[in-house]
Amino acid sequence: MVSAGVPTQTALSEAKENIGPGTDTTSASLAHILYALSRNATYQNKLYQDLKSLGFPTDMSALENVSRLKACVKEGIRWAGAAAAMLPRVVPQGGVELCGKFIPEGVGFRVDFTILVTVITSSPIWYLRDKYAYPNPELFDPYRWIDENGTVTTNNALRDRFYIPFSKGSNVCIGNQ
Repeated sequence: MVSAGVPTQTALSEAKENIGPGTDTTSASLAHILYALSRNATYQNKLYQDLKSLGFPTDMSALENVSRLKACVKEGIRWAGAAAAMLPRVVPQGGVELCGKFIPEGVGFRVDFTILVTVITSSPIWYLRDKYAYPNPELFDPYRWIDENGTVTTNNALRDRFYIPFSKGSNVCIGNQ
């Protein structure tokens, strides 16, 4: 960035913004996954055997093809809900229709001349713990994503629609990559 003409302080600030936010969520998710695996010896052993049969690969592209590992990570991210922060959005002028309900914009001014706005919000933890999309959502269950043989299941549209731990659209987390 500096070589492209960005001032050093700005480049450092941008680097910190890109590095910092991912460390706590990544480490928390990993800690939760390892804890859950330590409590599920059967799944842990099957995962170990899968990795052993491949010679314990360290190459990311090889690891991404281990369906039992992928299911474990996906379920860990869902179960841990590392980014449980609220994601507030201001309702635009004129209001907005959301899920068939009209939500009006904020109206008027407070005495201190602060503009009143209507804010709507969501949190990944709400939909990652939805009991219809994920029966028994408090349980760590990688078999939500694979069958007993380790084959990826693709027949659960509700589960897949509710799996948005990294947000969507213009607000998507870079960790989604």
